[in-house]
Order: sequence, then C-alpha cells, then structure tokens
Amino acid sequence: MDRSGIEKLIVEVANLGRGHLVEPEAKELLKLCSIAVPEFTHVNDLSEARRVTDKLGFPLVLKIVSEEVDHKTAIGGVAIGLKDTEALEECWTLMLLNIADENPVAVVEGFVIEEMVPRGAEVTISAIKNERFGMVVMFHTGSGEIDRIKDVSFRLGAVDKEEALKMIDEVRGFKSAEYTEGSNGTSRKLKEKDLDAIADALVTISTVVEETESLSELEISPLIVYPEGAIAVDARAVLKK
Repeated sequence: MDRSGIEKLIVEVANLGRGHLVEPEAKELLKLCSIAVPEFTHVNDLSEARRVTDKLGFPLVLKIVSEEVDHKTAIGGVAIGLKDTEALEECWTLMLLNIADENPVAVVEGFVIEEMVPRGAEVTISAIKNERFGMVVMFHTGSGEIDRIKDVSFRLGAVDKEEALKMIDEVRGFKSAEYTEGSNGTSRKLKEKDLDAIADALVTISTVVEETESLSELEISPLIVYPEGAIAVDARAVLKK
C-alpha cells in the first residue's frame, strides 16, 4: 500500500474543492492500495477514444466522468460489452444526452474506457466512517442494493484477515453456491484462495479508511473474484466534510 501516494491523491482532489473522487481517481486510489483494477484510460474526445480502442481491443466498457454524477448506472452512464467503434460512439452520444436531461448543469470531465473483464462471483465491500458508530465495515453478495439481511455482514472498526474471513462466513450460502465464470459460462464453487482474496480486500479498505483521516468512505461494487485473484470493477470514494 502506497500511503504517501494515497495522501497525495486525496489532497489533490480536496484542493479542487470536490467531496468525492471521480471514476479514474477512484481507480488510481485502488491501485495505490494494491487492489487490482481493469486496464483503463481516461479520454476527453472521440478521436482519443478511437486510439484507445486500438490498444485495449473489444469488447469494452464506457463510463461517463462527472463530479455531479455519483451513481453512473442510475442515469445510463455505464455501457458494457461494446463490440465495435460504432457502438462506442453511439453510447458516447447517448450518455451526453442522458446527463444533459438528468442534470443540465453537470460538467462532463470525459469518459473512462476500460477492458471488459470476464464474469465471476460478484461481491460488494465497503468501509464507512459514521459519526455515531465510528467506522463500519460491510460485506455483501452481489453488486446491487442489499435485498435480504442474510446477504450482508458488518463489523465496527478495521478488520484483520481472521475477522474478514468470519464476515464472509456469516453470509449464508455464499461459500456453497456455484458462480458462472468466464466467457464460456462455466460454473464453479469458491475455493479458499477466492475467500482469501475477498478477505485481503476487506482488510485493505478498512485499514486505508481508518488510517486516512480525510477519507470517510471507500466502497468497491462490484469486486469480482476469479481463481487468480479479485478485480475491483467500480469504486466510490468520499472525502471527509
């Protein structure tokens, strides 16, 4: 974990007067935390985007970048599985129209183009500082809202590896379920190294939020687990007010 790099990044964002990190900054924060992310590039125009596609290849993911858009999916600001340049250009235009309709004063700061990662077991992890309870660490299955209380576990304060594994164990059925993986849609059950990858990520985000005074929240949703490790596909990072 690059603590000095983390502090430098957060200070730079705070000096811009912003309360949270936008997509490419959140990805850089995770990289500084030694958490793997998909290969990505932040671009500002379509000509630059076309050059990036030559490097990354298809299929790709396109995400809009704007300080005023905290939840991109809710306004159609994320497109996955783009198979060619024409599809990318169409989604680019549509996203600009969507954000203009939803929030006319929003300033678009470009787009993130990233590699399309394979399917795998998806989880959400977060560490949030709460005025009443202190820091709350959460683990739940999937990448959407929590539907059932059995799908989630909590801890107060930063967790170590042993406690993180206990959190995972508390979510009933998670370890015994089969998950679709890869482009060929094969299924498999999670193994010990999969659980270790999730636990390591829980330890990391709880530690960085606890140790970084100006950081109040860090969420990864989803964290996708593979036999070779876990990848953070999207993240939310909020600064202390």
